[in-house]
Parts: sequence; C-alpha cells; structure tokens
Amino acid sequence: MSKLLVPLLTASYNTIMARNKKTEEPSSTKATAGEEEKQESDASEDKKKEKTPEAPTPENVVKKHIPPKGLHLYSKDMADVLKKQQESGAFMKAAIAKHKEKEEKMKLLALRPKRNVLLMAGSLILLIAGLSLVGFVVLSKKSAVVPGPPSQIPSLIFADTENEIDISDLSKKQIAKAIQDELKKRGREFDTIENVYLTEVIPVGKVLVNASRFFSALESKAPQSLVQSLSPQFMIGIHSREKDELFLLFKATHSFNAFEGMVLWEERMFDDLYLLFDIDVSGENEVLFNKRFENTFIQNRDSRVIKNNRDQIVLFYLFIDTQTIIITRSETALEEVLDRLSTQQIRR
Repeated sequence: MSKLLVPLLTASYNTIMARNKKTEEPSSTKATAGEEEKQESDASEDKKKEKTPEAPTPENVVKKHIPPKGLHLYSKDMADVLKKQQESGAFMKAAIAKHKEKEEKMKLLALRPKRNVLLMAGSLILLIAGLSLVGFVVLSKKSAVVPGPPSQIPSLIFADTENEIDISDLSKKQIAKAIQDELKKRGREFDTIENVYLTEVIPVGKVLVNASRFFSALESKAPQSLVQSLSPQFMIGIHSREKDELFLLFKATHSFNAFEGMVLWEERMFDDLYLLFDIDVSGENEVLFNKRFENTFIQNRDSRVIKNNRDQIVLFYLFIDTQTIIITRSETALEEVLDRLSTQQIRR
C-alpha cells in the first residue's frame, strides 16, 4: 500500500509545482521589463552628464590642486633636493672660478720677478754698451786730434816749419817713400827743423796719426810693452844743415818699460826703419840685417848704434833724458835737438 501512495504523492506534487510556475512567469517578465527601462533611463542620464561636464568652481579647483594639510609629498622633496643641488652646483662653479682666478694671479706674481730680472739685465747690458760707446768715442777723440791751422799742430820741440803727409790707404813702403820725398825737397833754410805730421781720414774725419798708429802703419815688430809705454804724441823731424837729415822723437810715459822695450826692439828695429831712413842695404851693406846694436858715446851720451863693415854708424838711438827717445843717423840732428830741448827747459 505504501508503495502505491508514494508515486501518487509525487505526481500530485509535481503538478502543483508546475501550475505555480506558470502563474509566476508573466509577473517576473513584467518586472524584468521595468528594470530594463529604468536602466536605460539611468544610462541616458549618465551620457547627458558626460556630454555636459560640471563647470569648475573655486572649491573644485582647490580640491584638485591643493593637497590636504599635513600630507608629505615625495615630489616636493625631490624638487627641494634638485633646487639645493642647483644652488650647490652654482656655488661650486663660483668657487672653482675664484680658485682659478687666484692661481692665475699667483702665476703672474711668480713671473714678475723673472721679468724684472730680465728687464734689469737688459737695462744693464744697454747701459754698459752705451758707456762703452761713449768711452770709445772719448778715447778716440783723445788719441786722434783733428788737425787745425799749422800753429796748432803739437810738436815735442820747437819747429820752424810744418808740413802734412796724408797716409790714408798707404802701405808701409808708400809711407816711407812719401816721407823720403818730403826729405828730398829743397829750399829749406840753414839749421832749421821742419815738423812733418801724419794724418789720415777715418769715418769721423781727418785725424792726426799717433805713435801707436804710426808703428802699426809701418807694420813694425816693436813689442807692445814699448808701444804702450809711449805717449801718443811723437815727432818726425827734418833737420837742415849741410844736408837734410831725418829723426824720430818719442816721449815715454813709463821709463823702465820704454827702456826695456827699446832693447827688445833692437833685434827688428833695423828691419822696420831702413826704408824710412833710406839706408842702402845693397851689396856689402846687406850684412846690416844681421848686425847687432852696440854701445858707444855720441855727444857724451850713452848710445846704441849699428855700424857697417867700414865702422860707420848707419843708425842709432839714445835716451836724451828719462822720458825722451831719439832715433836718427845724424849727429848734427841730435845736436840741434839737444839745444832746443835745453832752451825749452830754460824757458819753462
């Protein structure tokens, strides 16, 4: 019995449930349609709101751009850090530039002493060169006196007449010939002395030839100790009596050096002066080049002489006093020079 009731109950239950389901479907469908219409109206309103945005107000702007108080932003920290780095970088650049400027100033200060030393050295060199030039000009003027009128030509002893010989560009032989030509001129008065002075033209003009220049013009082998011991002023004289005779007169500034120098010059003196005194060296007189000076007395004075094979004096020299030296081959010329020197000393 129970097995029959269970299927019947089950079938009736299913029938009742099916009826209830059919009655609920229209209402649920209507509810669904209403909900869809409401959703569509809400969507259209949202679209309208999107199309017409809300106008910005001060309150909205503030809300968008001003963060709430007490809120710590990372971006603000970064901005502060970057600002500080920029300020620090500018400071470092300024410090580096200032340091470089200081280094440049130190370099300039270090270079100044060197520049000052160079300037002082250059100035000193220019000063020495200037003084040397001035000294050279002054000494040249002292040693080379420009000749003036005949009355102003210096002479170691009184001379009755004077005559000039220009030796510019002349050789040793030409100078000797010019003096011999002057010696051979006629018309001189008896027992007179002519002063023959030599001149030459140099860049500063015509000048008197001094003793040192005279020795070099003759290409003399006289030692420098002798040349340097002689006064610049000397005399070439011609004495006229029975015949015209040549003599040379020198003044010594250092007597001992002059005496020693003359002794040393003896070995080459004849070679240097035979042309000037027109001494014959031909034939048997050729031996004169090998002759030595010897002692003798002339006018009661100790003299040094060269003699030929006939025992004749061909050249001699002596110290008239401690300062005056005469070279000649004529005793009469020596006698006249001694007289005039004595007269000058008496007048003084």
